[in-house]
Parts: sequence; structure tokens; C-alpha cells
Amino acid sequence: MNFTSFNPIQALFWSAVINGIVSAPVMVLMMLLTANTKVMGQFTVTGVLRFAGWLATAVMGGDCRNLHAKRRGPRARGDQAH
Repeated sequence: MNFTSFNPIQALFWSAVINGIVSAPVMVLMMLLTANTKVMGQFTVTGVLRFAGWLATAVMGGDCRNLHAKRRGPRARGDQAH
């Protein structure tokens, strides 16, 4: 049942869009914080885990950029019009 005036499917869609946009900057902040000795003490992230975290952050940032470019059209991606 829908007790409100908004469409629940649209609400789910827009919450996913907002989550996708906000997640990359949050991941950057988390990676910076977890590598900081003043914040984490002896529990700083190092090695493979640090590499994997930055890789995941780059993938999320790239996905967000690609989604924005697709929305703007082919010229935003650098595609040539034929």
C-alpha cells in the first residue's frame, strides 16, 4: 500500500542515484582516514588492502563519471559524430 503521494519505485531509483554519486567522495575520505596514523594509530591500512581500497574507489569514481557522460550524450564522451 502507498500511504504517501510519491511513487515508491521512483524513490528507490533516486536513492540509488544519490548513493552512487555520494559513494565515491565518501570512499576517498575513508581511504585517506584509514591511511592516517593520527586517526588509526597502529591499525592503518597498508599493502594489498590499501591498493584494493584505492582500486575500488577509482572504479566507483569512473562509474560515476561514465554515467554522467552517457547522460550528456556522445559529444561529452569525446565520440565523433558521423
